[in-house]
Amino acid sequence: MRADELITRVAAHYGVPRDVMRSAERRKSYVHARHVAAWALRRTLELSYAEIGQLLGDRDHSTMIYACAKVEERRRRDWEYARELDMMLGRPTLQLERRDPAVSAWLKECGL
Repeated sequence: MRADELITRVAAHYGVPRDVMRSAERRKSYVHARHVAAWALRRTLELSYAEIGQLLGDRDHSTMIYACAKVEERRRRDWEYARELDMMLGRPTLQLERRDPAVSAWLKECGL
């Protein structure tokens, strides 16, 4: 998958206009979509933070580091969010260790 296709996929998933991904608009939903796009570009295409910043409106690499860290932190603590991201990227869903009590409780709570 190419970078522009990935950005388009993230924008469509979050229901934001494609051009907003490069804009300076700071509406919360737009910022979140840009953060996810930065994380996905880094994770999927292994682009540098500087390259990601260029693709997302000439943003500084430190902004992209922050964006990726923010998404990764939420992904680590929120299994549903992690699953949503994996499905958006067309990846198999997470393999969870059912023997872990926390995972078992979460699966039971979700009705799985």
